[in-house]
Order: sequence, then C-alpha cells, then structure tokens
Amino acid sequence: MEVADDPEGVVYDGATQAAIPITVALGAAQLLFAWNIGATLRGKGVERALRSTKRPRRRVSHTAAEALIVLLALSLAIPAGVVGWVIGHYAGTPQTRTVTVSAVRPTTPTTSATPTSTPPTTTAAGSGGGNPAAGKPVFASAGCSGCHTLRAAGATGTVGPNLDQARPSLALAIDRVTHGKGAMPAFAGQLSEQQIKDVAAFVVASR
Repeated sequence: MEVADDPEGVVYDGATQAAIPITVALGAAQLLFAWNIGATLRGKGVERALRSTKRPRRRVSHTAAEALIVLLALSLAIPAGVVGWVIGHYAGTPQTRTVTVSAVRPTTPTTSATPTSTPPTTTAAGSGGGNPAAGKPVFASAGCSGCHTLRAAGATGTVGPNLDQARPSLALAIDRVTHGKGAMPAFAGQLSEQQIKDVAAFVVASR
C-alpha cells in the first residue's frame, strides 16, 4: 500500500508558500532596477542633447537605449524566473513513499517425541495378577526346586508334594507360599506380595 509522508508534505507546502513572495519580490526589484536604468539613460540622453547644442557629439539613438534596457531587464528576469520555477517545482511537490507491510506468521516449533515402548507384561488368565514368566526365576531363587518336582522348572525335589501331580489351584498356591504348612515355611517375610503371586501363577500355568 502507498503511504504519504505527511511531515515532508508539510515542509514542501511551507517552502512553496515561502517561494511565492520571494519570487514576486525578486521580480519587483528587477522591474524597479530596470526602470531606474531606463530613467538614468533617458536623463543622460537629455543631458547629452543639451550639450550637443553647444558642441557636436556622437548621438545615441533612443531605439538603441530602449533595446539595451529590455536586454538588461530580460537578463535579470530570466534567472529569477528559473530560480522561482525550480523552488516551486521541487519544494511544492510532495513525495510519496511506498511502504510494503507483510504479515509475519509465527512459526510453531515442531517437537518430535520418540515414544518409549514399555515391554508388555504377560499375565496368564486366572493368574490373580501374577506373571508366570516372572515367577519362574522366583521359583528357583526361593529354593522351591529343592523340595518340589516341577517339570517346567526342571525341579526334581522329593521333600514336598510333586506339583505336576498335585496341580494346586491359584488360591491354594498363593496361600501355601504366603503362610506355609507342615514342612513348608512361610515366604511372606522373604518374598513380596507380587513375587508370591508371580511364583504361584508360574506353578499353576505349568500344570
């Protein structure tokens, strides 16, 4: 879009208004100067005419004097007119500046998030929240292999019941591991609740 520079326009209008009276004053001064020159030349012409009656001298025609006056007036008027035109032309024309305004759209930073994959926890149906895969190492570390026989764990103990044959339920396995019975000790103080559920789920899933 185009936007006019108002402050510069005000300066140009003021310069134009100031140039007009200056030009008029220069023209009036030039005319007055030309009139004075003409009066002087005419006065000298009259004086020479009076002297010529006393002694013959070289005469200057009135036509040549008037032509000289006109030439002098033109030589003064033309520069004044040129100066006035230049001042009026360059000072009286306001300049228009073109300003291009473009809207800047804010850039939204793109954040690429790498999803963190969590390995799924496999829980067998009916395991009561226990994980059979996590219960296998618990079965070995808790010493269950020394007392029980369980083919899935590679255990061949004969102190306790054969779990492949007994095939206990999940609730019974959790109760025996937690509270113990007979020669089997209670593991409530040695294993966490989740570990008990995991090892019970492993026993039940291995039937």
